[in-house]
Amino acid sequence: MKLLHLADLHLGSEMSARLTPAKAQTRRAEICEAFLRAAKYAEQIGAQAILLAGDAFDTALPLRRDKEFFYGVVRDFPQITFFYLKGNHDGAEEVEEKPNLKTFGDAWTTYDLGEGVTLSGIELSAANSSSYYAGLSLDPTKKNIVMLHGQIADSVGEEKIHLRSLAGKNIDYLALGHIHSYSSGAIDGRGTYAYAGCLEPRGFDEVGEKGFVVIDTAGQALSHTFVENCQRRVEEVTVDVSGCQDFAQAYRMVDNALSVDGADMPRIYLTGEVEMDTEGLADFVRRQLEGKYFAVSVKDHTTQALDLEKYRGQVSLEGEFVRVVLANTTLTEYQKKQVIALGLKALSGEKLV
Repeated sequence: MKLLHLADLHLGSEMSARLTPAKAQTRRAEICEAFLRAAKYAEQIGAQAILLAGDAFDTALPLRRDKEFFYGVVRDFPQITFFYLKGNHDGAEEVEEKPNLKTFGDAWTTYDLGEGVTLSGIELSAANSSSYYAGLSLDPTKKNIVMLHGQIADSVGEEKIHLRSLAGKNIDYLALGHIHSYSSGAIDGRGTYAYAGCLEPRGFDEVGEKGFVVIDTAGQALSHTFVENCQRRVEEVTVDVSGCQDFAQAYRMVDNALSVDGADMPRIYLTGEVEMDTEGLADFVRRQLEGKYFAVSVKDHTTQALDLEKYRGQVSLEGEFVRVVLANTTLTEYQKKQVIALGLKALSGEKLV
């Protein structure tokens, strides 16, 4: 049998960070469309179930329209069973009853999916965060899928998943939610875990491929494959603008370096040493690019080109300041240059913004 593992829909997310109201509204609609698209994909491949590993909604009190959309998708695919495990963003309100919607609680719940496959899940809370490991008991002769929502950690605690405490529990696949990027790894010699990630990026910090995981229970061992299925990507691009003499030259360098699809959202980091005053540079570059992409974020990580050697032996307040900063072992080289540039600017009487 085939199953879809997805998580972190965050229906109703404001999507307001660095987006105009119109584009935020577009992105909210696209997040809904991503859930519907996943259900259609499940139908196309003949998947028996969709495992939703938490955070279907963005808030504990979702808007009526978001709840109606979620339950409408469940209703419109009656041949697929939806297994919904609440996450930390989901509220305590009762889940609407649907014939093909199954839920979990604060104690282990196990469903028999047939063909020797079981699905177990528990919703994590402060009360069960340390004890839930001991309560999991799985038949070693079955193919066992477990669903949790939390952060893999080296310790036991609230919203934490301590992998070593799950080793030896006869888990074949651990379907996780909470982290918004796909990743996978081993639990022990038998089982693997995977974060499905979110279906669509909600902000510029959610970089790269977004989609869901297809689980195939055929064969001796379970297998899983990540499927990218997002409408837009956030792509990180670093551009070294060293030597640029003005904003226009820096923009041209950035524009030439970009190979991102126009429907996507580039997150641009400006780096390098420049002699010009870069105050306002990031905003300038962003404004020039806004018409070419759905949305753009630009961060200025450039440093002022400074002749530090002339300060090292200089007997002056500026020289002493530079020597103190350069000797600081807690700062990176980039941070040292930033501090020195700002400090020299202040010492010269210039206004700091």
